[in-house]
Amino acid sequence: MGPPLEKEIEKRTKELMALREELEGELQSKAMPHLDRAGIALDKLEMRDMAELKSLAKPQEQLKKVMATIAAVVYDLEVKTEADWRKKVGSYLVSDLQQFDRDEKLKEGSSQLKELERHCADKELSLEEMESFAGPRVAKLLNTWIWAMHEYAQVMKPITPRIDKLHKMEKELEKLYEEKKELDKSKPSS
Repeated sequence: MGPPLEKEIEKRTKELMALREELEGELQSKAMPHLDRAGIALDKLEMRDMAELKSLAKPQEQLKKVMATIAAVVYDLEVKTEADWRKKVGSYLVSDLQQFDRDEKLKEGSSQLKELERHCADKELSLEEMESFAGPRVAKLLNTWIWAMHEYAQVMKPITPRIDKLHKMEKELEKLYEEKKELDKSKPSS
């Protein structure tokens, strides 16, 4: 059973490597630009932006919508009033956005993905419309982050099942290596 097992390992290793290479290329060309855009938007945020956001007595409607989306997506909060999202505006907001577990939270059918889709369907919150927004720049930057996460999630829809397949293939290959290891142990040494 030795040589056929080795051939099977070799065949599966080649298949796994080909899929991994294909996925890495797709992630680099399709997903990374959206993550880069999100990161750039967050890098532009400054403490004064957060201070301004906290101090606004009457934020504009677009800003309220942006912040409600951030609270719903990042913190999984049901936002009913302005006070709900205001609780989350603080010094940790940017780091929470940077550490956002997008692959886990933006899965197909998740409440967070539905919230992003609802936000991006609002014409008033389109990237083009927000360019002319006269309010605090934090609204534009966070809106850019929201759109980047939405577009990332869209790109990942067809890729995620193939990533899952890759993980399954890795586990199967690992089992074959274990099987080979056991067979090699049971062979008499020459």
